Parts: sequence; structure tokens; C-alpha cells
Amino acid sequence: MQEATGIDPETLVGRRIDELTDSRLPLRTLLDPEGDRESFRDIELALENDGRVQHVRVSGSPIITPEGDFAGFRGSGTDITSEVNAKQDAESAKTRLYDALESIQEGFVLTDAQDRVVYVNSRVNEIFGDDGALFHTGEPLEEVLFELAKKATYTALDADPLDAAKWRLEIHRKAPCDIEFMNAGGERWLRATERRTTEGGWVITWTDITALKDREEQLRQSEERFRLATTGADAGIWDYSVETGLVHASPHMKEMGGFTGDKEPIHIEQWRRQIHPEDLAEHDDALRAHLRGDKPFFRIEHRLAAIAGSPRGASVCVTRTVASSASPARPRMSASARKRRRNGKRWSIN
Repeated sequence: MQEATGIDPETLVGRRIDELTDSRLPLRTLLDPEGDRESFRDIELALENDGRVQHVRVSGSPIITPEGDFAGFRGSGTDITSEVNAKQDAESAKTRLYDALESIQEGFVLTDAQDRVVYVNSRVNEIFGDDGALFHTGEPLEEVLFELAKKATYTALDADPLDAAKWRLEIHRKAPCDIEFMNAGGERWLRATERRTTEGGWVITWTDITALKDREEQLRQSEERFRLATTGADAGIWDYSVETGLVHASPHMKEMGGFTGDKEPIHIEQWRRQIHPEDLAEHDDALRAHLRGDKPFFRIEHRLAAIAGSPRGASVCVTRTVASSASPARPRMSASARKRRRNGKRWSIN
């Protein structure tokens, strides 16, 4: 007994059972001399031993004398303190995990290997409203996704609700995947992220990206207005990396210089070849002075030379580059990084 439980038997001998256990425990009822005197198995007790709690699992049978009288109980006990503590630790970890999942901004759903929902955080109900009730414990995940998909609007698909729902399940079965869509009410953009768990279940999160989509639309409109403004002003936009020697230029900028290709950058040597030979030295001197920091702006007027064998007339343009100390579009860029980048505009002033 002492080896199994760490409790000295001498401290137990002669003591009543209600002194050792909580009176609400079933063992006290089972051991009551006036009770039914039946055998019992696997009753768990919490005993105090030197200021610490010892957990024991006991079993026993009544002792009956040859004369048929009840003489007490005889049984055995097993120390299960480590087992009980491990269960308590697991429950505490589970509680902390669920608390963490409830605090995140994303909707979260977890399924088992049979695709049944085992956990849903409250954020799912906030995101999907009444449809969030579809995610209840034990529900097959694919059935829920199918119903939601019939009401959603997907950026990657233009189809009727039933076809959209079938497409959604095909994407789900090919996970991992990330899908953007608009919810049933049409007022919220969401991104669904799906990943497999190690046991074969699913983890799905839904992130509200409405603000991001609004910013993207604002940026698109701003870029469109900028494009229209620069086109109307006959201005070309360019960005030069001193480190790589590459110049990224807008289509109109390339058109003025006689270059082709909308996305391919221009090397600085190609850039210099478009400048009329008689204006090249003045151009290079002004650029070097700006790169040294002698001038806050690089500003030059020059003629364009013939490009790729196509003779040009006496076109004249003004080129302006914002100095490294004036880069409002990149307020977090370091000073050394700004010195490696130049951006500016070119206008045709024929």
C-alpha cells in the first residue's frame, strides 16, 4: 500500500472512512455498514498526504464470516495521481487553446478525420450571421460549405449558385487552398484558408478582407486617374535604380523614347543612347551633380536622338527627378536606400 500510494498504512488504520474521503463520494455509501454491502470497482479517491493530494483508484468486496455476518471490506488501491494530473493539465491546455481561438479576429472551424465539425469559434457566427448556425458540432463540413457556396460571390467564378457550390467543393478537396469571395449579403469580402491537420481533418479560417479590398479599389481608381492625368499632360513616368542600372518607365515614357514593351525595364545605357549626342555631356554632368548631392533636383532639357534606326526630329523634353531627400511616397525608406533610387517625370515640349 505504501509503495503504491506513498501513504503509510499506519496513518489509516483505525480511522473512519468518512475521515478519509469526501462524504459526497460514492465510496462512503458503498462502505456504509448499514448499506447494501456490495462489491465495488474503480472508485477514485483524493487523499491528503503530508499536505499534498494523492489520487487513488480502489476496488473492494465485502467480507462475510462463516456464520454469515458482515465483517467489513477487503480490496486494493492504485495510485493514479500522475494520470489525474495529466488529465487536469490537458483540460487546462484545452481551455487555454479555446480561449485563444475565441480571441482571434478570424472565423475558425476544426474537423476530425471523418470531415465532421468538432469546434467552431464564435467569430464564425459574427462573419456569417444566421448561416453560421450551419457549423454545429458533428455536421459534415462539405454539406456546410455547399450551402454557403450557393449564396456567395466568388472572384474566380461567374456561375449559377449550384455550379458555384460544386466548384467550391472541388477546390476544398484539393486543399490547401485560399479563396476570396463576397458573403451572402454582399457587404463583406472574405478570404477562406484551408489546411489539412496531421490526423486528416481540416482547419479552415475566414478573414474579413473588406478593408483591404476597399483600399485596392481606391488604389486602382487613383492609378487610373493618375494615368489619365499624365496622358493628358503628355508626361512619362520613370524610376531608376542606381544599384541595378535599370529604369522602369511608363508606356508613354517608353513611347517618347522610342522603346517597345510595356513591362520590361530599360538599362541606363539604353536610356543614354536616346539622348542627342550634343546634349549627352550636359545630361551626365547634371545627373552626377544630383547623385553627389550637390543639387536637390535633377532637371535637364535635351533633344532625343534616333532610336533603333528610326530618325527623330528635333524633339525636346524636360526631365525632372525628385531628390533622395524628397520621397514622400516612401517615408519609411532609409536614407541609403533613397540614394539608390531616382524617380521622375518627362514631358514632351515640342
